[in-house]
Amino acid sequence: MLSRLCRLLYLTMPALALVCVGSLPIASRCLAAEPPAGNPSPRVAAIPPVPEGSPADLFAYIEAVRTSPLPATSRGRQRYFKRKQIAAIAEAAGRVIAQTQPGDADFAQAVSFRFAALDTLTRLDEPGAAAAHAAFAESLVDCPDETVAGQARKIALAAHIDAVLESGRPEDVMPLITRIAALLREAADDEDLAAAEADIAETAADLVTKLSRLPGGDAAAAAALETFLPIFEASANVDVQRTGKGLAGMHRRLSLPGNPMTITGTLLSGEPFDQQTLEGKVVLVDFWATWCGPCVAEMANLEAEYAKWHDKGFEVVGVSLDKTATRSRNSSGRRRFPGLFSMRSQTAPTGSTHFPPTTASPASRR
Repeated sequence: MLSRLCRLLYLTMPALALVCVGSLPIASRCLAAEPPAGNPSPRVAAIPPVPEGSPADLFAYIEAVRTSPLPATSRGRQRYFKRKQIAAIAEAAGRVIAQTQPGDADFAQAVSFRFAALDTLTRLDEPGAAAAHAAFAESLVDCPDETVAGQARKIALAAHIDAVLESGRPEDVMPLITRIAALLREAADDEDLAAAEADIAETAADLVTKLSRLPGGDAAAAAALETFLPIFEASANVDVQRTGKGLAGMHRRLSLPGNPMTITGTLLSGEPFDQQTLEGKVVLVDFWATWCGPCVAEMANLEAEYAKWHDKGFEVVGVSLDKTATRSRNSSGRRRFPGLFSMRSQTAPTGSTHFPPTTASPASRR
């Protein structure tokens, strides 16, 4: 039934038609397009029409077209030829799909050819190719051939992610987050979908990263992480767990605004650090090391800002990441703001600085 549905969707929906984008076949639209202006000689080599033959005939045609050398003409004419070439491959692959069933090797190979061709046409700015690429993927996400379905899911989700990012409205991402979460849970419940689960997790991580880089996208990225991280942690898939661990730090960073920060540890002078002395003040926490050239160079600026604003309630806490406290102590001895030694060092004679996982981290860091 799924096999028939997959073919029915593929053959009947206009947006997903094997051969067409809009009202004309991709190949026909490219063939009908005017070649770029310029010296008309020599002529751009012609791409032979797509045959009506068997899958074997069509694959032979695809191979012949795919390996056709670009004409030794201008870049514009080469680009024109390339578009015709790739469009013909997309059309030929569609004809193979129409003659085969999910599960057949020819079906999977033809789907891969068509995905690759539509992706290339999208990169070449062929009108309608991006929509056709996304729609083709959507039509195959439930195909019984899991290899095909996995490829389709990845492309369809990527298209949705791009659409959200291009809209400039990260707050509209919640339906996509919900969809990805449902796919992750579904894949986790089926041992045969382990590879698909890892792919979907990577797609989820990609979405979070891109949202965090979008202006005003931090809230959406944090919401996505709050949804995905529990799923990653509960997964039995090692790759999915690894993806979740890689995103945990970003989640802590995105959850900082509006939350208190706790700093405990020992000062480089050997005295305990008392955070209560900073209560009610504006605090900049600077992570640095003597081996970090830019960090050391920035110290002069920090000193200047400290001197300028300290009387108005501004404080700086420097946290050293050196391997030994001695080097940090020698370097920071003349500074007026407190310095702590980081717990990251395995040889911390003066103690450590501890930032509990549930508390905020630095207000500012390099």
